[in-house]
Amino acid sequence: MLDTQETLQRAIDDFGDATREKKYFLLDRGEDAALVGCIGLRPMAGELAGYEIGYWVSQIHANQGLMKEALTALVSKLSGHTLRLTASSANLASQRLAEAVGFQLIQTIPDARTSGRYGVCDTLVYLRGAT
Repeated sequence: MLDTQETLQRAIDDFGDATREKKYFLLDRGEDAALVGCIGLRPMAGELAGYEIGYWVSQIHANQGLMKEALTALVSKLSGHTLRLTASSANLASQRLAEAVGFQLIQTIPDARTSGRYGVCDTLVYLRGAT
């Protein structure tokens, strides 16, 4: 809960700065409006000017298609921009989601991240060109 509160506060603090990450929080459509997950957009500079996307979904809402629906909608709104995201080689669900919404694997960075659950993992870099 504290992590969520800190993330929400950081999102509020960063909102007015065009160079900072923008976070979009996903809420369940039910009566309780539980937090499903979050999608973040960070502007990229240089040749690939566009956005880097990050996302997470709570375990109790995983595999329900909610993040796919939200990510598909966001990607369609950003169709004129290059989009990039990374995923852990151990996170098969995130890899499938990236590919399902049109991202292509362009690079594998060996041993680039450490997970308490999976140990040392590769980072997979995905790209979706401006369409």
